[in-house]
Amino acid sequence: MTASGYGYVASLFPEVDLISDEVLRQAVANTWLALLESSEYERIEDCPYSLDPKVEINLVEHVRATTRAVIAVADVLLEVHAINLDRDRLLSAILLHDASKLLEWSSADGRKAKSPIGELFPHSYLAGHYAMQQGIDPIVAHLIISHTSATHHLPRFPEGVVIHYVDMVCADIVRAVRDLPLHLRY
Repeated sequence: MTASGYGYVASLFPEVDLISDEVLRQAVANTWLALLESSEYERIEDCPYSLDPKVEINLVEHVRATTRAVIAVADVLLEVHAINLDRDRLLSAILLHDASKLLEWSSADGRKAKSPIGELFPHSYLAGHYAMQQGIDPIVAHLIISHTSATHHLPRFPEGVVIHYVDMVCADIVRAVRDLPLHLRY
């Protein structure tokens, strides 16, 4: 498969088609493509999700899981509490929340490690930066950057709270079933 164009991104992340704003939908795809072009990877699906050798899922699998879980949480919040989250912002941010791993990770020589640029920037910063270069608004970039404690920025919007916790649930469940230490702290 040729790793280019909207169709390629949508084939990996069909949830991108749930973004109602056509310009934002294309900007999300373009962000993935720009990060891929700047990376060492030939395809997005070649990038690992985790550097831990016991975690063999790839980045696409993690992003799909978190995206589907965020949609489910948003549906429940709307149905039970009448809390209507901004779906376009929510979807675009969760779809891009880990996209900068394409630059942050290296799989050279079959060994997973942080790349030199991954050592310089906090996780998710580059995804937010690339997203804004593609015309995505700063609020979505904030949601991307604040999804992780690595940036030391708390989410300022309800969508960011959902993204943070769903990402942590998905990450820790993957770790728990492999008997790895959890991110969860009391």
